[in-house]
Amino acid sequence: MSPTVRIWLGMLNRCKYNRQYTSKGITVCDKWANSYDAFFRDMGERPSLKHSIDRIDNDGNYEPSNCRWATQKTQMRNTSRNVYVEYNGQPRLIADLAEEHGVPLALLHSRLSSRGWPIERALSVPPKSIPKASTKNKRKRKHVTVQLDQDTFAALVAIIRWKDKNACVFPENLRHAIGWVIRTYADEKGYFPKTAKITNKSV
Repeated sequence: MSPTVRIWLGMLNRCKYNRQYTSKGITVCDKWANSYDAFFRDMGERPSLKHSIDRIDNDGNYEPSNCRWATQKTQMRNTSRNVYVEYNGQPRLIADLAEEHGVPLALLHSRLSSRGWPIERALSVPPKSIPKASTKNKRKRKHVTVQLDQDTFAALVAIIRWKDKNACVFPENLRHAIGWVIRTYADEKGYFPKTAKITNKSV
């Protein structure tokens, strides 16, 4: 099935089953509804995968005089949710103004509707950067040192490796501390120490 056929079938299904379309009385003209060939003769092949069929009048029907191939970006500017404002003496779509002035669209909506800013101020004031979280009262990690004998350490190594193999959860702080000793002694040197001093400072 070609991309253009899928577009045609999707158009028919929307007007038949989608309440958003049926409630507004949006239909497909008889010429297109009864013949894919007629639709193809009027619209031609879909230009690219980024294009889909767009109604120029968003409240109008699917018919040759009201349809075009358009990208998603173009279609987003042709919805009933769009808002126009007067800027420099001309009606402008706020989505276009937001893009031109580098202001997030949601922020521009908020400035105009919630805060009541004039359009000139809403576009000229740059968005505030999000401040970094303060580390002034950040809780410091406590350093704990534990002395283990060889047998205890070997047992903990076995537990760690069994947990890893079976994908089980292990306390993170203890895992990091013991993990450092495993890498230093058991893996790199090939033996267990007689005593192991474990501290999270070594992680």
